[in-house]
Amino acid sequence: MAKSDDDDRRVNYRLFYPAHLRPKLSLGSETKDVLDISEWGLRFALGKGKRVAPGDRLFGTVRFRHAPSHSIIATVVRIGNHDVSARLEVGFDFRVIAEEHG
Repeated sequence: MAKSDDDDRRVNYRLFYPAHLRPKLSLGSETKDVLDISEWGLRFALGKGKRVAPGDRLFGTVRFRHAPSHSIIATVVRIGNHDVSARLEVGFDFRVIAEEHG
């Protein structure tokens, strides 16, 4: 049986942050709460401000409570009623996001 691409994919664990531990995402002059994060993606609160659409590229900085800030380039993949999901071009180190989680 042939091996599929799915067999080679690494499982990504998504970490959900309680409100008081949420990293912040700076997108230009706007700051958004990061709701959850994985090695290759993040979901942030939509809030007010500039609207985005699927396929838009985002350039910003994720600011953690204790770890160094992390510059990101991401592509919007999904927009919910109150949140935006984006796929990162360069992923996070899982240890960093896990340690920030609590």
